[in-house]
Amino acid sequence: MSNLNAIGLILVTLLAGGALIIYLARTANKRLDAVLTGVVDGIPASLKHRQLMLYNMYFQYLGGIIALSIIIALGFVQMADNVSDPGIKNLAYAAAVLAGFPGFNWLILGTSAGFYSARVLRRAEAD
Repeated sequence: MSNLNAIGLILVTLLAGGALIIYLARTANKRLDAVLTGVVDGIPASLKHRQLMLYNMYFQYLGGIIALSIIIALGFVQMADNVSDPGIKNLAYAAAVLAGFPGFNWLILGTSAGFYSARVLRRAEAD
């Protein structure tokens, strides 16, 4: 693979992957807001529906964001291992860190937000 092709592949993958992660994150946050507020598109949702949204939607998006970030980051690491130019190797490793950061962030903060939401729903169910 030529140096120009490697740089192009890194940039295109980073932009496309980043756009997809941002889309998934926005969608996951909207679902979590609906779970916590109990309002979906302006319509009140039942507690059971909110629980289903948390477990069948939010946690699915969360897993997708984490998995996608890790897969993209590992792809950049593999690319870095297979190029000879040290500048491109450093660029690929930097892209791997940049791609892996959302996965790590969502693993910690997204999971804790999901558990917090589950506690809120359990309290609402107990009342």
